[in-house]
Amino acid sequence: MRVNVTYSVELEEVSSLVENILQEIEKQFENLNTGFPEIMHSVVEDQNEKKAVELIKEFRLKLGEIDFRLGDCADILMGYQQTLFQIAAAEGMTRLPESDENDDTTSG
Repeated sequence: MRVNVTYSVELEEVSSLVENILQEIEKQFENLNTGFPEIMHSVVEDQNEKKAVELIKEFRLKLGEIDFRLGDCADILMGYQQTLFQIAAAEGMTRLPESDENDDTTSG
């Protein structure tokens, strides 16, 4: 059973957090990649369909884990983008118009 866990990090740490998750995914993918030849061997060389089916089931579960983690990264980055947009919008709304008091080009 999967559960979502929520915790906060500083805005500047979001990129590092996603990078760490992506590095974990990359390792999982590399490990997964090494398992695929075993499936092929079970089917082609050993002609052991039962073993191949079990290996395929394991492979699919691992792919599912990778997919969930990639989804987590996408969700984090979408939230990050939304936060940046909200900050930019808030700054735009709270800025006062710049004063023309020091502008000497209006004198004739």
